[in-house]
Amino acid sequence: MKDELMPNEIVNFKIAKLAKEAGYSGNIGFGYRGGDYYVERTGELNGHCLMTKEAVQELKAKGIKGFRNFLEPLISAPTQRRLKYWLKETHNIYIEVLIDRTSVPKWCFEAFKYQDFGQYFKIEPQIWFLYRTEELALEAALELVLTTLLAPPLNETGNTN
Repeated sequence: MKDELMPNEIVNFKIAKLAKEAGYSGNIGFGYRGGDYYVERTGELNGHCLMTKEAVQELKAKGIKGFRNFLEPLISAPTQRRLKYWLKETHNIYIEVLIDRTSVPKWCFEAFKYQDFGQYFKIEPQIWFLYRTEELALEAALELVLTTLLAPPLNETGNTN
């Protein structure tokens, strides 16, 4: 029996867009090749892939060129676990979701970028939270890591270049 994915295991549209900017493509290019996806223009999960006449006119009015076969541009919608694995394999970023056992189960996370033998750079949120579910903690970690990965590098004075 095949396990059905819980809807909250698929990353949300914001995280999918950040992952695309960071280089994640999954099974999606310009058109459907299997797997879950978001329609880039609307943010709809597993939406209609063919553009309507109105959508084509909207893109042409914005000066967007290069779309083929009237297919909507799509963004891969990976599961949280698949994206976590991709970050590890592609960017040497490790996310660990931890349980807080002080009362009812709550979850937190730690994220590290491996730099060199025994050297890890901790990716820390500005505000530390506890989350009600493991999936919510992992979602927050993925968003933080992708936002950090895409941020411009800091120079010696602590400012962006």
